Amino acid sequence: MTYRPALALVAAAVLTAACSSGGSVDPGAASSTLAGTSPTGSAAASTAALSPCSAVFQPGVKVVQQASPTLIMCKDPDGNTEGVRLGRCNDGSYLGTVEAHTGAPRGWFVLGDVFHAADIASDPGFGAVYRKCHA
Repeated sequence: MTYRPALALVAAAVLTAACSSGGSVDPGAASSTLAGTSPTGSAAASTAALSPCSAVFQPGVKVVQQASPTLIMCKDPDGNTEGVRLGRCNDGSYLGTVEAHTGAPRGWFVLGDVFHAADIASDPGFGAVYRKCHA
């Protein structure tokens, strides 16, 4: 049997809530409590407002900073939240890569500059920027 800590926490929360309330408990309410917000709370509202990754990462279009210079949040085609992480370069700029599972084309960008749809393993443009980033 595989131990799954997240499932154990949800089960513990449901059991604790059921025992303390003396009755049945809505499992959704317990998992919402574990997440730290209600389903109608600000976290739910902020993730609902996220743009599709395919709209955020378009070839030739500038990628702009969101709340954090090291993370860009968007939605994949299934509606799941994706966090595209950026690395800080030695010159203070931020370099990011995007994978196709996000719904956007695979590629790379420097924050504040245009998105390049490319296979980063073989793209000479990415190679040059990566070397400059770490120089």
